[in-house]
Amino acid sequence: MKKPGLTDRGEQTMMASLFAFLYPMMTFISLSGYGPQIKLLVKASRPVEDICLKTWAIWTFSNIVTFGYATCCLHDTMFSVSAGLALVCTTTICCLIVHNRYIRFGNGVRSAVFGLVPVRVQRHPHSR
Repeated sequence: MKKPGLTDRGEQTMMASLFAFLYPMMTFISLSGYGPQIKLLVKASRPVEDICLKTWAIWTFSNIVTFGYATCCLHDTMFSVSAGLALVCTTTICCLIVHNRYIRFGNGVRSAVFGLVPVRVQRHPHSR
């Protein structure tokens, strides 16, 4: 009698084959989600304020770590390619957001890096 929760070798092989087929498919499906964001940012006629740069930066950093783990620790080609594609997409979106906000439609990189607001300081006539 088979114990509950245990499967035979054939069921494990079938499940492994199913996930080996589904994993790359899900990668391409998830990549299609980046397309509308990239298209919006490329075709923008003004800076798009509705897209949060901090969120995309966090996702990019997460993808850097995932890609590093996939390539340096796991040595799994399929996972490395998947993580690399996600990294390329999130990095592209971050770069487009920065480019549109601060270079293409903004006041330049200086305001992006330093967040400076020009302030005029007036001296009082009696101060030194």
